[in-house]
Amino acid sequence: MIREKGNISWRKFIEYSISLLIVVLLVWYLWEQREIFLHTINLSWWHIAGISAGVLLTWYFNGLQMRVLLRHAGFRVTQCEAFSLIAATAIGNYLPMRVGTGLRLHYLKKVHNFRYVQSGSMAGVSMTLLIVSTGLMGFLGGAGMMLSGNKVDVSIIILFVAMSISALIMLKLPMPTFKSSNKYIARTWNEFSIGYKEMSSDPHVALKIVVLMILQFLCVGLRFYVTFDAMHLMPSTWVYLIIAPTSVLIAIASFTPGGLGFREAAIGYITLAVGYDFNSGLLAGAVDRAVLLVLTFVVGGAALLYVLTKINKVSQVKDQIKGNQL
Repeated sequence: MIREKGNISWRKFIEYSISLLIVVLLVWYLWEQREIFLHTINLSWWHIAGISAGVLLTWYFNGLQMRVLLRHAGFRVTQCEAFSLIAATAIGNYLPMRVGTGLRLHYLKKVHNFRYVQSGSMAGVSMTLLIVSTGLMGFLGGAGMMLSGNKVDVSIIILFVAMSISALIMLKLPMPTFKSSNKYIARTWNEFSIGYKEMSSDPHVALKIVVLMILQFLCVGLRFYVTFDAMHLMPSTWVYLIIAPTSVLIAIASFTPGGLGFREAAIGYITLAVGYDFNSGLLAGAVDRAVLLVLTFVVGGAALLYVLTKINKVSQVKDQIKGNQL
């Protein structure tokens, strides 16, 4: 057991070290390119307002997705709760081990009795539909660029198509289950599989989630449109259909705090693949990140206080009920 604990500790140490290295490299690269950054950007209050509106709308539509899945599972949360949970998750995920995600799961369990395994099923369905939506939007963006005569790497389009098809297959294929559920791991996995199947089996719910995700992508695209405008760059409209979903997916899938570094590098690579230079995409991602960070700590900080207060109130009520029963 000691050796096992040691292995876990070393794995976490390596993960944190890699995350820190990526963040340091990003900061170093931006510092090296500071002259380009300062000469190309002209961030007015209108630009800041546009990016801020895009961030808040992104969180709003993300919260709506969670509400749809929770309602399908028989649980109801208010829009205020959903938005607060998304914003609180955003600030918490800048801490190690994605504390924000863990806090959201704890809130749903404590306040709404939505068990952790059910949250896992919801996250699995949400991630699968995110891959479908990302592939669809990316394909439309790439195809639109090709038809309009713009340069685009064909491999990018193929990748987006493969993403959507593979994710759709995952939705349709039955999840494997253990025949015997006597052991804890087998029982938990079976509950996860059943929950995943129930949440993904209704095509109307899946369609609602995909539509909400596309609206979320359009809000992210708005942010990058404003950002590129501040940098005096006006890429094809189709480019935003590629950058927006990719940045969302990378931010969720990466293991650095808040997707820091991975997201900016992915945006740089996408802009390079569609005929623009890497620096433009990276700097655009950095500008968007700067506004996002401010809103995350201001709005997300207030949301975090709301979430923690509500958890504390519910805990006090439950403790009082227990005390009365004794």
